[in-house]
Amino acid sequence: MSSDLQDLRATLRARAEARTDPEALLASIGPAFRRRRQRRIAAATAGLAAVAVLAAVLAPRLVAGPPATTQPAQPVASTEQSAKAPGGVGSDALTLHFGIGKPPFETSDERWETDTGVERMSVQGRKADGSFAELTLRTDSMTPRADPTASGAVPTLEGVQTRAGTVGGQPATVVTGTMSGLQTTLISWVPGPGVKAELRVQGPVPLDKALAYAGTVRLDQSRPCVFRVRPTVLPPGTSVRSCAIIGTSGAGTITIHGPGGDIGIAVPKPAKFGMDASPGAVAQHLDNGWVYEDLTAGSGGYFSANIRISDPWVEVSAHGQYGMAEVLQVANGLKRT
Repeated sequence: MSSDLQDLRATLRARAEARTDPEALLASIGPAFRRRRQRRIAAATAGLAAVAVLAAVLAPRLVAGPPATTQPAQPVASTEQSAKAPGGVGSDALTLHFGIGKPPFETSDERWETDTGVERMSVQGRKADGSFAELTLRTDSMTPRADPTASGAVPTLEGVQTRAGTVGGQPATVVTGTMSGLQTTLISWVPGPGVKAELRVQGPVPLDKALAYAGTVRLDQSRPCVFRVRPTVLPPGTSVRSCAIIGTSGAGTITIHGPGGDIGIAVPKPAKFGMDASPGAVAQHLDNGWVYEDLTAGSGGYFSANIRISDPWVEVSAHGQYGMAEVLQVANGLKRT
């Protein structure tokens, strides 16, 4: 396992095991994301690494609660309904409530995410010059992000200079310095009522271009958080807590949270697993005919239940008091998008 994959798994596990402020997570994911891009491995290995990273979102939160049940599943709002639902940033985990223009550098990897009260987008530059941008939008009710200039912050911003600026006609605070050896600009402003924004731009990007990029943020746009498959039913008492999509690759993750723990759906970039599930008695089928394998025993206790569907390539996993009954309930309700 690469050091970057270990870093990401550790970060995501820490996030999952405690109700930490999602903003604190952002400070550590950026550099790891950048290093992963700079040391990209061969395509086949990258596909397997993607599964591990996506599945790591479901590290156990160990939430106390009643034992899981097999009550009738509840429906999930369609992505079309979610995109039209009222509310703004953080109001619906299956909808991204913002838009942003073209970054001030050539791009490759792109990620859009929703979480409790937080929505964000990060984009990696195509050139090996450390270019990276990350926009975070959060509601006023969320705990403010830790000061990146403070001692002990990860990572720490050095050589700090602070000045006033303007973004979209709104006053902004602009902080510049060096983070992890890269030129860094942090821009904070209020793009709309009840929403706070922070844009981090790293690499050789002039300040005027970073400010212009911040000015392209729009809160009058929305898009569904949808990838290659979508859930249509959830176990009783659960709801979609977070969603992430990886550019236009069809890859992504969804975390379903309830009193018994978490159930996750993870889709890597490859559309089909390279080796189909074993035929005959070993192969098992979902209600829609999709073939799956039970991988629970091979997870070493990391998952309470884990299956892999070979085509489309999807993994559905559970932690806590949820088990195979809930995993199959979710898997049987999956639909291609």
